[in-house]
Amino acid sequence: MSTCALVAGSTGEADPRDPDPEPQMTRQSTFKKKIRARMAETGERYAAARLAPLRASPLAGTAPTSHPRDARVLTDLGPLASALQASGVLDPATGRPFTEARLYGLSGGPGFMGFVFVYKGVPPMLTWTLRSFSVASVVVGRALEHGGIPHELAQTGSADRAAKALAEVVDSGRVAHIAVDQARLPWLGMDPVWRGQWARNVDVVGRDGEAWVIQDGGLWHLDDATLREARAGVKKAKHAMWTFGGQATVDPAAATRDALLFYARNQREAPYPQFARSFGLAGLQRAAEDMADARTKAGWERVFATGPHLFRALWRLWECTTVELTAPAGGRPLFAEVLRDAGHPEVAAVADASGERFEAFVDAVIAAGGEVLAEGLELTERLDEVTRSGDPGAPAEARSIRAERTALAERFTPEASERRAILDDLAERVRAIHAAEVGLVEAVEAL
Repeated sequence: MSTCALVAGSTGEADPRDPDPEPQMTRQSTFKKKIRARMAETGERYAAARLAPLRASPLAGTAPTSHPRDARVLTDLGPLASALQASGVLDPATGRPFTEARLYGLSGGPGFMGFVFVYKGVPPMLTWTLRSFSVASVVVGRALEHGGIPHELAQTGSADRAAKALAEVVDSGRVAHIAVDQARLPWLGMDPVWRGQWARNVDVVGRDGEAWVIQDGGLWHLDDATLREARAGVKKAKHAMWTFGGQATVDPAAATRDALLFYARNQREAPYPQFARSFGLAGLQRAAEDMADARTKAGWERVFATGPHLFRALWRLWECTTVELTAPAGGRPLFAEVLRDAGHPEVAAVADASGERFEAFVDAVIAAGGEVLAEGLELTERLDEVTRSGDPGAPAEARSIRAERTALAERFTPEASERRAILDDLAERVRAIHAAEVGLVEAVEAL
């Protein structure tokens, strides 16, 4: 039997949504049991059921007692929500701290960006971003601007001046929201080859002896030298540090309206004209075309022309739709929450419908990848759990998981005809997503 013949739910397949027969990590087994129990109780699909336990567990690790312990989902807006709460900043819409969902809506909410990078000597690399933009500082800046949230952004090319400014903020009892090189954060366990490529926003919430206490998924301790290297690692960030004080003065209803209109415009207009067909609604349409394309160099049949190449693409489709820079189902259920909170239940239902299309797409990805992809997704879930754990042993465990996942690709060996069938099915599902997303944009524009 070929790998692709093992579909989700078939006899003998290791479904990534089920607990392991022999769990390797207690916390992962517990987390997955919570998801399964919620699905059985509520009838929710995987994305919604995954979101609930993520929010229910407090931040793991130790931090000053005054720091919020609310669990977060998004890797940058989550720490931002904590930083605002710790700074006493309230949402004028509710009189309570800004929620992660509210900041997600203010940042521009969902979106799309899709690229395939092909370089000589390495496998093709796929990335999808299912929110308004991929760069953390841009997303954070949009949330602060649309929300009228008072803040200061300090940047400098001097590591010493940046370190002194950070110490002054933290030693005064405040929280600093900073940009760092994610490949230099030990708990992520990333290959050093990625250093200097991508900034990530985290909170510095205090000190514990000589160590800095960092919020990034969980709560971590980082020595001064490593934090300096991480801050200097992405030169374009220029040691960016945001601090907060004072209350938002903009009308919350107007802020919501402006952010929603920005979302709709952002889905229709690319930020870079030369890449217009890679962003928003046009990007989704092109993704479907490239999946279905069996003739040109850009077609996925030629780009992902081997089983291992296609395995990496399938894994990335799942990861980018479920955990990377997003909430489950591409963040569409989270956007529906934003819309309901804003008093637009009819439009929220349209967002939910789009989320269901994304979930059906993810189900098809899982089915296509069979038992090998199921193992890869299990490892990705474990990695996500480890990088939220605050455990001192996380760096070694994260590196081990990444290595184990990388080795899986060579085991994925579907025939050419099976690869073609997979791509045709996924293309049709992306067309359905595109149609749902057009409907969502039109519904928001009509408000």
